Amino acid sequence: MADPDRRRPARVVPHHPTDHVDGPPRYGVDTTRTARALGGAIVFRERIFGWEEGRRHSFYVLQASVPLFRRFAEDYLLEPTGETSCRLTWTIATEPRGLGRLANPANRLLLSTLFRDTRQQYSIH
Repeated sequence: MADPDRRRPARVVPHHPTDHVDGPPRYGVDTTRTARALGGAIVFRERIFGWEEGRRHSFYVLQASVPLFRRFAEDYLLEPTGETSCRLTWTIATEPRGLGRLANPANRLLLSTLFRDTRQQYSIH
């Protein structure tokens, strides 16, 4: 098992927000962290609610510096499919607020770009 002070979520997604753990450097259920997106323009406070070392990482947003969402959560699941391959299942769940609803077309474009870039980076078909 990995040293709990050295564990970090796998950086599986390009352009994903940078993060900083609040408190001692550890990752696991109930860890809170601060993540910055878009070059620090948006700041999220997040809580990890699902953690399986090397397999799963799930979190929800506690607070955001921009009130775009009522609720926001992500889940990353890595499942082996062979000796040198795996399946990434990436789930994003959101409930936008008023301003966030107005931005839905831009959000869809941003997410589709993020998913496309991830597929290209890892040669996923």
